Amino acid sequence: MAQYTLKQKLLSCLFYARLVLVSFLYCFTVGLGFAAVAFFQTGKRRQITWRWAIKYYGKTVLALYGYPYIKIKYKDLAPEEKEPGVFILNHRSGSDGFLVAFLPGGVIQVINDWPFKLFFFGIFARLGGYFNIKGMPWERFLQEAGSCIAQDRFSVVGFPEGTRSGCSRMGKFHGALFRLAQEVSCPVYPVVVMGNDKIPDLNFVMHSGTIEIFKLPSVKPEEFAGWSAYKLKNHVKDQMAAKIKELDERTP
Repeated sequence: MAQYTLKQKLLSCLFYARLVLVSFLYCFTVGLGFAAVAFFQTGKRRQITWRWAIKYYGKTVLALYGYPYIKIKYKDLAPEEKEPGVFILNHRSGSDGFLVAFLPGGVIQVINDWPFKLFFFGIFARLGGYFNIKGMPWERFLQEAGSCIAQDRFSVVGFPEGTRSGCSRMGKFHGALFRLAQEVSCPVYPVVVMGNDKIPDLNFVMHSGTIEIFKLPSVKPEEFAGWSAYKLKNHVKDQMAAKIKELDERTP
């Protein structure tokens, strides 16, 4: 077990207290507005309203709960690419789910089953129609996620490692998101997250620092036409690994 200083423990308590406070204030101000709109909607329209509510909640939390100890920098290396698709992120920390709020356009996350078991976050994951990758048959996932991209114009976001690495080295990628991109014939957007290994760390203790998010140029359907999901997966992972190496080697 890692040893933490009193300052680190107090800082961590401050972050989580702010998270609770910001969540409470958001839910009973902005959140009530979204809830009022959703009350008069049904089906897919209601889910879309909750997805936007979740995205703005994520942006609000990131702007307020860590200030001034945590800074976040987002850089889009291909800002002209706006078509909905599949976003692939490396998974370093428990904060990654919030960072999705920086991605362009409407987004919906593919997650494991454990977030659905959390009282607060699980409620909104269900309201937004988030995809439980472990609890859905493949055909149903393909149909619903494909509909989100092609009809709702929402991008599907996921972490193919499936679990936090806690460091710059990426773990094994699972192939479901890449198979989805092939079936729907949509762009794949690699996204590299740096600097949040300890925001929080694997013991959920918060540290100060700067988080950087880099959206890389997409891999377009015409590029991976005829590829296997395995080849596409490795191609995207290699691109992300090369960017991580480049960023790790920067002169401080």
